Amino acid sequence: MASEVLEHPTVEARRAQRVARRRALRRGTMLALLALAAAVLALKLVPSPAAETVRHFVALRQANGPLSSHLSHVLLVPLGALFAVFFRLTLGVRVLGPFRSVLLAIAFRMTGLVVGLTFVIVVLATIVAVRPLLARMRLPQYSRLSATLSTVALVIVLTVLVGRAFGWQALTLAGYFPIVVLSLTAEGFASALRREGPRSALWRGFATVALGVFIAQLSAVPGFEALLFDHPELLLVEVALMLATAEFLGFRLFASLNPPVKKRRRKKRRKRLEARRKAMVAEYELPSSVPTSTPETSAS
Repeated sequence: MASEVLEHPTVEARRAQRVARRRALRRGTMLALLALAAAVLALKLVPSPAAETVRHFVALRQANGPLSSHLSHVLLVPLGALFAVFFRLTLGVRVLGPFRSVLLAIAFRMTGLVVGLTFVIVVLATIVAVRPLLARMRLPQYSRLSATLSTVALVIVLTVLVGRAFGWQALTLAGYFPIVVLSLTAEGFASALRREGPRSALWRGFATVALGVFIAQLSAVPGFEALLFDHPELLLVEVALMLATAEFLGFRLFASLNPPVKKRRRKKRRKRLEARRKAMVAEYELPSSVPTSTPETSAS
């Protein structure tokens, strides 16, 4: 009996083995990415015949025009994702998803920080104002989301029209704000507002916008963008740092600052279901006055 216990590990032992394998996989991947990035960087910096070739092929300096502008946004995505992971896992601050802050940072670079920030606040305030009307209509999910996205587009068009009518060039910059970014942010904010209540939605929206502003300001540091263009292998380092944050820095230091999530009240729905169940049972239940025959009575 003891030998069988030793041969067959318990559930806790198997779970510990799976956790250890996942941890080893994460750490091995992290070390492999750092080693690959270090090897490419060494080939660039160490004087050798192959150094010039590596510097020529593993660099984005040759890109120019619209491609260069697009690549600057592409290089910003992993960096923003790294800070989003740091915010969520290390600081414990809840945001509206890992990508919305990065997309907002890209939009802020396109429109300017003041115009972009003001416009985002206006759009979120509009969503808050429109939400009660959509809630009273009890629209299906697709219709509700489509109405939210159409509201965002309407706000953009109205802002541009007002800017052109009064000659305010700053307002016309709102037309350059990517509608996909605004739509995703508005959809996430409206979803948090519906599921978690206004306090949690406002907190997560504020944290998302603040993180987007931070990423945009960091990308505007002189020489930072040139560094990413010259050394795109730093993307491997950023991915490795994401894994390191998840593995070693999951402290969630300020998680207590997050507002409590509002519990959805489903008492009325439960009462309706209970009443429907009782009605169905009463419909198929035999009445007690129905006479039943026994063998004795039938024989007599």
